[in-house]
Amino acid sequence: MVKRTLIAASLAALPVVLTAHPLWSIAVESLLTSGDLVPGSIAAIFDQYNGRGELISRDETVVQLWADATGEVHSRVVSAKRNGEDVSDERRDNRQSGGVPFGAGQGQADETGDNGSPFAGLQRNPFAPEEQLHVTVVGAGSRKVLDGTVVLPIEFEHRTGPGAVNRGTAWIDVDSGDPVRLETTIDPLPRFVSELMMVQHYARNREGQLVVERVEFSGE
Repeated sequence: MVKRTLIAASLAALPVVLTAHPLWSIAVESLLTSGDLVPGSIAAIFDQYNGRGELISRDETVVQLWADATGEVHSRVVSAKRNGEDVSDERRDNRQSGGVPFGAGQGQADETGDNGSPFAGLQRNPFAPEEQLHVTVVGAGSRKVLDGTVVLPIEFEHRTGPGAVNRGTAWIDVDSGDPVRLETTIDPLPRFVSELMMVQHYARNREGQLVVERVEFSGE
């Protein structure tokens, strides 16, 4: 709660809203060449803890993905475990039965109607060219070293629907303009959620393409 209060206060204290930042523009360009890539597989671990910080359940799922000739993405559950028990067949029959941090839905900003999940806006990448009309850079911090890379933290707001905004910080390599880490939360939070943070880690693959290497969710 203290951390959230400090972040909100720092944004409110900014006298001017910046409309663009050179490093942000470079990051958008960097992702253009890899925007249509599909991961070959996703390994997901979903842990749930009680109020004392004790692990009460673990869900592990491996999903294979591929795109057909038309570009449509298909997927299948390779394996799934719930607290060590094999539930692969159950997950193949009902893939929404567990281990999914947010449901489907990718509604555009300023549209009306329910998109099916209060977390759906997290599926929209603030670096995507088509999202730039909905993104505002609100401030930039001081250079820091993150995982051995000199980065500039850039704070942003991403409007994802009527009254819905993703707020976060992008950590961008000052030399290459590549995003290194993206931290995002949603505003407003659903009434049953008190804290939520999504962290995306970017890296270059063996072909030199910029990809999301790992995604982490934490929340209460």
